Amino acid sequence: MLTGDKVETAINIGFATSLLTREMTQRTYVWEELDRDKALLRERLEAQEMSILAKHQGKSGRGEAKGSPGRERQAHALVVDGEALQQMLEPDMEQLFVSVCTNCVTVICSRVTPHQKGAVVSLIKRHLQKITLAIGDGANDCNMIQSADIGIGLKGEEGMQAFNCSDYGLVQFRFLLPLLLTHGSWNYRRISKLVLYMFYKNLVLVLPMFFFGYISLFSGQKFYFEFLYQMYNVVFTAIPITLYGVFDQDVDKKLALKYPQLYRCGQIDLYLNLRVFLKWMLNGVWQAIVIFVVPTFVFGCNAVPTTTGRTMDLWMVGTVMFMMNMIVVNIKVLLETYYLTTIIWAGFYISLLACLLFVFLFSSWPGFAGSVLGCVFYLFIDAAACAVIATVAVTSLCLARDWLWKAFRVNCAPQLYHLIQQREYNGNLSGWPSRVRDRGVEASPPEAEPVLCSVESPAGSRSSFIPDGVSRYPGGSRSPRVCCESHRRKLERTRQEVRTLQRQGIAETTEKHLLE
Repeated sequence: MLTGDKVETAINIGFATSLLTREMTQRTYVWEELDRDKALLRERLEAQEMSILAKHQGKSGRGEAKGSPGRERQAHALVVDGEALQQMLEPDMEQLFVSVCTNCVTVICSRVTPHQKGAVVSLIKRHLQKITLAIGDGANDCNMIQSADIGIGLKGEEGMQAFNCSDYGLVQFRFLLPLLLTHGSWNYRRISKLVLYMFYKNLVLVLPMFFFGYISLFSGQKFYFEFLYQMYNVVFTAIPITLYGVFDQDVDKKLALKYPQLYRCGQIDLYLNLRVFLKWMLNGVWQAIVIFVVPTFVFGCNAVPTTTGRTMDLWMVGTVMFMMNMIVVNIKVLLETYYLTTIIWAGFYISLLACLLFVFLFSSWPGFAGSVLGCVFYLFIDAAACAVIATVAVTSLCLARDWLWKAFRVNCAPQLYHLIQQREYNGNLSGWPSRVRDRGVEASPPEAEPVLCSVESPAGSRSSFIPDGVSRYPGGSRSPRVCCESHRRKLERTRQEVRTLQRQGIAETTEKHLLE
């Protein structure tokens, strides 16, 4: 937290927002209390770093379970004022400052200037190579917002400066949660699939021409009609993937808020990494082989497919391959889509009709394409049976692997989002794609879904991850329900902390605030 308030005010805000707790080991560095001694500041920072690292190594040496250092790190907090921060931002101390920050769960910088806010964000970006997000509501936050990878401005009492210079503008701070957990998760998956699909569909398009080179002795002869080839990315395959990138949702927005674990899919690069990329490319190679081999042996041999005595020439076989290619890659989008709506289906059918329309036009106009003149009539009249059978065979062979793999993953090796989708589908829902709209999501017993359990807030309080209108408990009950014993103990500790803070008068903290 970077703020211009005094140290005492910043600490009170930290307790009020649960950034600070009584269980944390809090270290405060105020420049005046350090007698303006940079050497003393460095000495204490190094001592804090060594203390934290020693505890981590001690945990590891005693054979603690994996993840203990992470839990230990949550017991440390760092509070510095602006003058001490200025010393830490100097080149000879910035590495030490970053090291201490990464071993603390909370870092609060008070009495900082706008320049220092931006400098801290830039420092973290440079040393950790992580995606940074900054949110602010005043003109003093503009530097910080613009320095971060993602800047969010709040429109409030302090004016519109932060709102205008940000990447995303929010009217209220509470909208940050849906922006990250809902739209952030959705868009990460959409963009990841879109990038993979762009490489995949072009690989499926060009590999048959490479295979044809072995038949034509690499003479340079093409078998795709040039006009169709140019319209492939612009018209025939553009609409379905565009609609997918705008409308697809792997889970409903209410469940995305209720189960913030889904946000981890983006943090661990679940949908876009080298392994996933290679899988898509190998799948594209397989589909390109099928699209080339089946039409070549069905139409490209010496057999006479019709009673007219005419066999298919190069351009007809190429046109058939192109249409099969377009059908396969567009159906692939449907297989990747979880939120199938009328708009998605309309985009799919529009792409198919556009391809048929263009094929009909260029094969019917003598001055447009003499080499493929009349091929559409031959395909859909004289060789209709062979064309339909070959298209069905190619589509089935290409997409059978995708369908079987997805069925195996869902039933035998499900990911977290598969479990949540299954719960959504089997709950109080009417089925895809209506999903959760007007009715609430009925919670399952904790023993049935241990991976999905979460702490439920008591009556009168509101959980940050549960939006308005969603029933928290079975049957719509508002009574408290805690999914497991550890969560029950955590809830009790939180209530005790609230009572302690209220007695001491440290901050105007309510049970509702800390439970959220």
